[in-house]
Amino acid sequence: MTYYRNKGFTLVEALLATLILSAGIVVISQLIKICSDNDSVGVDYEQAWNLLNIRLNELSLEDNLDELIAANTITVQCPDHPGFSYKLKIKAAQQQHLYEVTGSVTFQQGVAIYQAQQTIYISDPPEDIPADTDQEALPAANE
Repeated sequence: MTYYRNKGFTLVEALLATLILSAGIVVISQLIKICSDNDSVGVDYEQAWNLLNIRLNELSLEDNLDELIAANTITVQCPDHPGFSYKLKIKAAQQQHLYEVTGSVTFQQGVAIYQAQQTIYISDPPEDIPADTDQEALPAANE
């Protein structure tokens, strides 16, 4: 009797290996798409935080908050960044001439809407006190 040694794979083994390999490729491609979508949302969140910080910093440097105080809430589309809009809401804090400003930037990614929000406090000096303080009246920090 002669025994033959089979070298290679059977048809069933080859089909099973192909099926497993193709399922793995489909799963990996879906993971890549999810990661790519999450990355673009992360980039937009970073952009939203930057826009919010810039606007709140500009607002804190303004001498006159009358427009914002009169309106109480301002909603504006960002002209330089389509798809982004910011909202500023102001309310008086417990101390006189101190205001709580809540800023939020909203953007849309697909059907989901995302928002970044931050609150700062801004002081508005009274009309009879000048905005620049006499530097000689302040104690020196280095002494």
